[in-house]
Amino acid sequence: MRIFKGIISTLLLIFVCLTGFTGFIADRLDLHRFLPHKILAISTLSFAGIHLYLNRRALWSFWTGKEKKREKTFLRGNISKNIIGWGARIGWVFVGAIIIIFYLGLSSKNILNLNNQMDSKEKLQYPEEYFILNPVIKERPPDFKEYKNARVIDLSNKIKTIDLNINDALLRRRSIRDFVNKEVSIEDVATLIRYIDGITDTVYSYSGRKIYLRTAPSAGALYGVDTYIIAWRINNLENGIYYVDYRGPYLIELATGDFSGELVSSALDQEFIKDASFAVVLTVYPARMEFKYRERSYRYCLLEAGHIAQNLYLVSDALGLATCAVGAFFDDKLSSLLGISRDETPVYILPVGIPKI
Repeated sequence: MRIFKGIISTLLLIFVCLTGFTGFIADRLDLHRFLPHKILAISTLSFAGIHLYLNRRALWSFWTGKEKKREKTFLRGNISKNIIGWGARIGWVFVGAIIIIFYLGLSSKNILNLNNQMDSKEKLQYPEEYFILNPVIKERPPDFKEYKNARVIDLSNKIKTIDLNINDALLRRRSIRDFVNKEVSIEDVATLIRYIDGITDTVYSYSGRKIYLRTAPSAGALYGVDTYIIAWRINNLENGIYYVDYRGPYLIELATGDFSGELVSSALDQEFIKDASFAVVLTVYPARMEFKYRERSYRYCLLEAGHIAQNLYLVSDALGLATCAVGAFFDDKLSSLLGISRDETPVYILPVGIPKI
């Protein structure tokens, strides 16, 4: 029986370590329903149950203080017994804490910075229940990026009124790859930007946070998609790369020059892109949503990008323009062209131009 108990205890220790290790792997790689971890966890619970059953009398005596008196030796004396006993208890508590940490998906950095992260509640000003449900809070980035000392182009006085017949626009919607090599007007670009994801209203949460409502829906009105314009054939607008700030709307100049060649190269040399007049590039920035939606943020950002792209199709048609959504491109090349960090990922290139009749 002693040998059997020893085998069970050894297996339990091994499986606890393996369960913690697979939990760490699943968390780091964002693996859902990781089968090895599930099997090891079930096995660990089984061995733990057997271990408790085999040692039920000894455990009961230990915790109730009714242990049998034994001859005091160096190994069984009061001092050594207390050290070994409390060492075992602390060890099991430590192992349990490690398992809980892995289960919650917290890194050591999160643990060390937990107080600072919780302090960000006052900065974020979101409803209290969000912080109860999400004990580890990341400070949410602002709704729009800020580029210091960059040239700002105000488009608010260039927006046109469009007559959009939704029935006709939906029935005519097509992906067009044949464009006329002509300039489009800055007014058309301003109008397109205004309607694809423009601000339609401003409301405030009960905690006082300003919430921008837009023409495209977004999970929790958190808006995890950013918009860039790469211009090479727009009348009264210098060729270059621009970030779109929908509060104007404004174009924030990031770089000047004709980048259509670099864009085509990043998009696997799809030459039809260069025949358009400009391109709208949509990127996802899940950090704006992660404090609330955690690992589902990326999925919600993709849904939001799809809503914006559909708006772009319909508004382009109403303006006499056309587009074609492109998803085949080298992420790193396009990211480098836009100058964005690894926290942000391009998901759409939408070249816009005048279609050939």
